[in-house]
Amino acid sequence: MTTLSVVVPAFNEAELIGQCLDGLVKQTRAIDEIVVVDNGSTDGTAAIVDSYVNDHNNVTRVVEKEPGVIHARRCGFDFATGDVIAKTDADSLVAPDWAERIVNFFDSSVGSEFAALTGLVLCWDGPSRGLQHKLMTMTLGRLAEGGTIGGLGGPNYAVRNSAWKEVSDTLQTDPDTWEDLDLSLALSEAGYKMYFDPGLQVDASCRQLRHSPWQNRSYISGGVRTAARRGNDLAVKALRIQRPFRFVGFTAMWLLFRPWDHEKRNWRPHRLLTPGEASASGDECPSFRPVIGSPASRLSSLAKVGSRRPVSLWVVRLRCRPALTHRLCRYAQRPTLNLGRRRPDGRVRVTFRRRIATDS
Repeated sequence: MTTLSVVVPAFNEAELIGQCLDGLVKQTRAIDEIVVVDNGSTDGTAAIVDSYVNDHNNVTRVVEKEPGVIHARRCGFDFATGDVIAKTDADSLVAPDWAERIVNFFDSSVGSEFAALTGLVLCWDGPSRGLQHKLMTMTLGRLAEGGTIGGLGGPNYAVRNSAWKEVSDTLQTDPDTWEDLDLSLALSEAGYKMYFDPGLQVDASCRQLRHSPWQNRSYISGGVRTAARRGNDLAVKALRIQRPFRFVGFTAMWLLFRPWDHEKRNWRPHRLLTPGEASASGDECPSFRPVIGSPASRLSSLAKVGSRRPVSLWVVRLRCRPALTHRLCRYAQRPTLNLGRRRPDGRVRVTFRRRIATDS
């Protein structure tokens, strides 16, 4: 029977790595080897993983000092000993039968023709998983029942160890590479086929989708760069055609996921006007920048974050009366504010008298 190794790259994932590993060690079919690649974490990630290492014989932690998911993945895949190597992310939750479906596929007569397997990726911290699944399956078309596919999904794929060893030396190491696309193109160029199973499901975090399309512009163009560096002109042409549609898709997903509060299970529209949360690396993501001079931009950018003293600012040209400022402040949860008299030039003085938070 096929043996399975699972690789989980992790950098400063102390908050989420535990729930990821819980899902991996509680599979309906035990995973033969779980390799967590610590990519130089400075928080409690290593200690949490080591606790699983002590409690589970199939869990191992290895360290990759070269930063970046590309290097961490390569380290884990090269370390793995299973016949098939699967990859998921430290912020992702795999379905209980994830490992079983992977092994059963590669042991089947259909699976013998394929070198890699991938499946659906949904968001566990987004709104209505059922709605997400419905919308996703509606777009599958001929793949609704599974079939040959041209690419792998980053937190949800598995590849034969033998195929990995054959193509690994051709893979790129540039940090802005789409590592899953790079691997997909390498497999295709080597004559391997990939299969899509809609029942193979992983729930990833939507935190990347909470960054505005402008912040994600480099990432959105990463597919073209990846294909161009491989000299795959056909893929470059296809990805250039897809790029504007991908940008529109990211915009729609940002509008859906950025205001969503997973803990309170509701939308908070003010989040569209406030800076994004810190990324997994601990760096603050670039803040969303509304149109300069708009009331929203003044409220979000001129308020001094964290100040306990009254903070005053001018909201320029409030054309819709001071009532709008009340609503904006209520959405943004700015308590105890005073509105001054409306001036002839249309300006209103706004004073906050408590700590101001850009997000909550």
